Amino acid sequence: MKRRTYLAHLIETSTDNEISWKETYAWNSGIRASEALVREYARAEGIIFTGGKPWIDMPESPYKTYTRTWTDPSGYSVTATVTEVI
Repeated sequence: MKRRTYLAHLIETSTDNEISWKETYAWNSGIRASEALVREYARAEGIIFTGGKPWIDMPESPYKTYTRTWTDPSGYSVTATVTEVI
């Protein structure tokens, strides 16, 4: 049985610059890792984020993408995603 790999990414929404990423081996672990990346970044930068509604893009292929945008009171936002490595 092939072990699936998922990448959790944290991206600055306004510039599309990647802030950090983490590799996981389960879908739920990827979602938890993406939230941990947001927490670590917020603590390091002294920012308080509020999470938007998460969504899952289910394309025609069997691979799905989890996305959630986090915004601070000033409007600065980051986007956390989880995707399966093909």
